[in-house]
Amino acid sequence: MNPNNMNNNQGPIQEKQTFFKRLKNIAITTKNRLKTHMKNHFPIRIWAKGSEKHKGPKI
Repeated sequence: MNPNNMNNNQGPIQEKQTFFKRLKNIAITTKNRLKTHMKNHFPIRIWAKGSEKHKGPKI
């Protein structure tokens, strides 16, 4: 948060939106990175079997 924008009426709202957008992007990239990481560790066949019940890979 930029303290200079706190006195401005539309400043904090704008900052908050970009902050949440950035947070969402981080979350999405982390999720995708984890997904590819898991796929590299487990065979696709096991991954597909686990994802039917949305529980992830079965070992």
